Amino acid sequence: MSVPPTLTGMTRLILALTLLLVMAWPAWADWAMTRWGMSPDEVSEATDGVVASVSFSASRVSVGTVAAMEMTYEKGEVPYDVSLLFGERGLNRVYLSPQADPNTICFVLLPQLVEELGVPASSAPGSCLVGSCEYRSHLWIDSERNNIVSFATMQEDALVTWCQITYRWPY
Repeated sequence: MSVPPTLTGMTRLILALTLLLVMAWPAWADWAMTRWGMSPDEVSEATDGVVASVSFSASRVSVGTVAAMEMTYEKGEVPYDVSLLFGERGLNRVYLSPQADPNTICFVLLPQLVEELGVPASSAPGSCLVGSCEYRSHLWIDSERNNIVSFATMQEDALVTWCQITYRWPY
């Protein structure tokens, strides 16, 4: 009966270092420090408690939302109000609304998104249901980060009155 070969000291060291690297590798985040499917408790832990659970009305969120959280977030030098929405399968949508004057910042955000994500997969004009405003949306499929990203603006009388970036779970 033969005895299986034992691992050499160097092989053991290489295996131990590989295992350590795999365990220490940062988690791949789908949006900032979160992952799609996380529970509100997991998001709170991942963000060191900076998010706050909020009550929400059905008119404010999408169908199937079971929980919502809010926080502020800064990307580059732009501060955002952030809403995180959770469905039955966990975190599934993140809305970023810039805190700065929409007529100034919204013109800057679209070129930044194009630089980061490339040419949008689609762009569509629209009109508002109420009033005489124009609505425009741009959509990217970011398979590298597992996101569907959209950027929407609302313009009234040549002034941008609102814009928002949305990150969605594609599943």
